[in-house]
Amino acid sequence: MVSRLFTRITILVAIPTLFAIGYVVSGQENDPALLIRARELRLNEVYLESARVYRAYLAEYPDDLEARLEFGELLVLLDQPVDAANQVIPILNEEPDNAEAREIFDQSLVKIEEDLDPTNSVGLLQIARLKRFSGNEEESQEYYIRYLQAVPEDSLALHELAQMVYDSGDHERGQALLVEAIRKAPDDETRKELLLKQATWLSYDEETQDEAVIAFQDLLVEYPDMAQAYLNLGDLYRYRGDYEEAGEAYLKAIQYGGASERATEGYFQVLLQTRALQTARKEKIAGNYEEAVTFYELHFQEMELTRQKLAQIQALEAQGVATENQVMAADFFERFLAETPDEVTIRLEAADSYAQIGETEQAMEETERAIELKPDDREIRLQLARYQTYDSDSVVEAGETLDAVAEIFGPDAEVSTLRGDVYRFEGDYVEASAAYRRALEENPNDPVALQGLEEIKNAFSPEFYGGLGFIRDWSSDFDHFFLGLGLRNVFSGIQHRVDLEVDALYYNQPVSTQNPELSNNTNSVAGTDVMVSVSGPIERPWSYLLSLGANFYNKVDWTPVGQLALGYAGDQVNAVFGFRRKEAVDDHYNLSALLDEVRMNDFFGQVIYQTIGDEVWERWQVEGYGETGWFSDDNYRSRGLLTLMNRTYESAEDSLKLGVRGLYTNYRFQSLNYFSPSDYYGIGLTGRLDHHFNEDTDGGVSASAIWIEQVEEFDIAVGGYLYHQISDSARGSLRLDYGQSTFQQGDIRSISGRAEVEILF
Repeated sequence: MVSRLFTRITILVAIPTLFAIGYVVSGQENDPALLIRARELRLNEVYLESARVYRAYLAEYPDDLEARLEFGELLVLLDQPVDAANQVIPILNEEPDNAEAREIFDQSLVKIEEDLDPTNSVGLLQIARLKRFSGNEEESQEYYIRYLQAVPEDSLALHELAQMVYDSGDHERGQALLVEAIRKAPDDETRKELLLKQATWLSYDEETQDEAVIAFQDLLVEYPDMAQAYLNLGDLYRYRGDYEEAGEAYLKAIQYGGASERATEGYFQVLLQTRALQTARKEKIAGNYEEAVTFYELHFQEMELTRQKLAQIQALEAQGVATENQVMAADFFERFLAETPDEVTIRLEAADSYAQIGETEQAMEETERAIELKPDDREIRLQLARYQTYDSDSVVEAGETLDAVAEIFGPDAEVSTLRGDVYRFEGDYVEASAAYRRALEENPNDPVALQGLEEIKNAFSPEFYGGLGFIRDWSSDFDHFFLGLGLRNVFSGIQHRVDLEVDALYYNQPVSTQNPELSNNTNSVAGTDVMVSVSGPIERPWSYLLSLGANFYNKVDWTPVGQLALGYAGDQVNAVFGFRRKEAVDDHYNLSALLDEVRMNDFFGQVIYQTIGDEVWERWQVEGYGETGWFSDDNYRSRGLLTLMNRTYESAEDSLKLGVRGLYTNYRFQSLNYFSPSDYYGIGLTGRLDHHFNEDTDGGVSASAIWIEQVEEFDIAVGGYLYHQISDSARGSLRLDYGQSTFQQGDIRSISGRAEVEILF
């Protein structure tokens, strides 16, 4: 029986080859006529000759599955099960549901098992392989084990068993069998392939991927030109997100194995993953908008460079002088550009990132570029208008953008809503209300229009506020305490409003020995300040403020106070000019002992001009303040402050300004009352830092130090503020200031503070 089975296996391998060779050598043609002849012989029951002709025909036409099936049936008749099973395996590979082929295979396998001699190890291996093909893995493994017990050094069989066990899900046992196969590898080439498989299997499991990296690296130390190992390692690195290492591995695979489709595709995917656009989008999703805009800028540079390189290579190709590597690079560049999302989409993503960090100008620039690429897109134009409303300097431009949208696409509710925002930000609340209501006629539930009307209503709703404050002047041992109460929007005509403020004041002061005849020469003075203000717009960009009130003190006759001012709000200039009557001798402090004799009347003005630019040296702010007026004792004073600051750092959370400040004060004549020489001037440094803590809280600090020539000392001023939104209807503020000045008459050091709460009705 052993001899018979061995003969069958020999026939399976050797005889077909000999027959095919012999048939060709004999000079006979292998064509379909052979198939006709084989079928005739079979019908005439000349089976052996028919088998010989079938075999010759299939050697020439191996893909004729119908002929192969007929041959398999004939081999069953000839009691050659091994050969029959192997003949129908190609059929089952192509047509797994072919019932006739499956029946021949199953009958042959049963016959082989029946005829098997247990001592025939070759037969055991043959059955193991056929069982594996049939899908009966459990029995296949049993035959493999029986075979390996007889032939334990067969590395190939160990490998086959390891593969089957691994595929069944038992990865640990499969790896162990593979290690044994590696140990018993008959030659270096086999060992190399098995080591590659070991590293590859390790790469399939996330828990063993670190081991896989080490296994690949060890393999490549031993076989440094193994292209397939580099290729598999590149896939592993790419899966893990280690794109730099993946790119290097793919390039090595191309170097040693040529530009295969898998290697070039892997390298291309690495390029896509490491491009600036991918990083920009990841940072944007994570909310790291400053990093995102940096990578969006790199992406645009990357795209421009890619287009330039591609154009250069295409010019060389047109001349017929491009190298093979340049042609391959051109293919990469073309795919790289083709795989890039629509530039309009990317421009809008970049614009949104800029807007998130308060870089409104850059957001508008990116949106304008998107409009150039897609001028017929209404939504992009509306988005530009939204960005333009974010910045007071570009609100007018927003109106122009909306005019263009209405002209091109026609007016609609969304245009009306945005126009309402424009009017509201410009302070034209009448037109804003009308625009919002037009929008609501088309869409009664428009959330933006409803919110806009609510904002206007809140801006002109009555608002109660109260505050506590103090001033402490150490140099004159002077204390000033006050309690302020007020009501804003007592009356509102949408744009014009009336505010009422009442402050209760208390002064604690030393008794004056220099002016003993003053009526208020006492330790304590109490009083009340009452002020009524009317304000509103005149004609864009002008507005007005009129305040009238009086001071009432228990030791001094009442005194009228007030001011009339005009405001201007332009694209780069903000200013206020007016006339006022006040009590304070100086902005730094108040001496109640002078209330009976000194009232100040002056004209004042303040102008702030800002330059606009992307670079830090283009962001300057010039502030000028001046006042000139007279006192009740016929003395007069002129005073001016000039500040030049650079907006050194600006972000969504922080704003830092640094600069220089000059001061000049001139009096008609010196007086002990005014603590100043007739000319008083100096120059120094100043700075301001504002910080946005969160959507409810803002704060900041400012400081200046001015060197005064007359006294050779510094005028120092330090201040800080904090604003907090307590609730939807309440907000609070806190301010502290410290000042120190040196005069010929002596030093003045004072600190002041005020805490205030505003409550919306």
